[in-house]
Amino acid sequence: MTSTLSKSVLGATLLASSLCIWPSALQALTVYDQILTTTPAAVANPNVSSFTNCLAAEGCLGRNGLVDTVGGNLPDTIPFVFSLSSAQVAAVTGGPGALGTLTVVASRDIGHKVGASALDFITVSGEGVGLGNLFVNTIDTCPAGERGTAYDANLICGPNFHTDVTATDALFLTTANITAFAADGTIQLLLDPSADVGRLKIFSVELLITVVPEPSSFAMLALGLAAVGVAARKKR
Repeated sequence: MTSTLSKSVLGATLLASSLCIWPSALQALTVYDQILTTTPAAVANPNVSSFTNCLAAEGCLGRNGLVDTVGGNLPDTIPFVFSLSSAQVAAVTGGPGALGTLTVVASRDIGHKVGASALDFITVSGEGVGLGNLFVNTIDTCPAGERGTAYDANLICGPNFHTDVTATDALFLTTANITAFAADGTIQLLLDPSADVGRLKIFSVELLITVVPEPSSFAMLALGLAAVGVAARKKR
């Protein structure tokens, strides 16, 4: 029995030590994952040959003359507000390991040709803090020139002014930012289309928050489990 107990304690000690030495072995825990859409929600328009296929009822946002809304309906910034429960707030702000990932799926003016300057993009901010740009590296697969003149008007390619071929991009929120934003139970993120974006559809905006517990917490858990095992054996 002495040999068995020694092995239990030794195993737990080695586990605790390994968790302290290799924190990358700890698996991140998802504490929040929510997907938001625009209102109305974006849907794809299959009529790619038409210049007038940006429809507000299908979630298409456009500047004056580029959407079927007089004066245009593309705002300077597009807000997305994520609500957290008190338990989620506690999980995000209660430790040092919270990290956020913002993933956006969009279409229309968010790409550029290979070798061209990236002028069509979306800047993201949260509570006055700049978080980065999305779609800067998105490539428009359409040929150079005008649709219907330089290439077939019905060609499906993009992301492009005429089509709803989507692109996905993501950026990361630091621990300092995500914990500060989440403190009051809401995280408001603003999407700001660049001046060159004439049309835009946002299909989804996802915020994922993970927490990596401190290695010491796992080490204490491992030693605690070993202690429980020892106590149980002593009662036999």
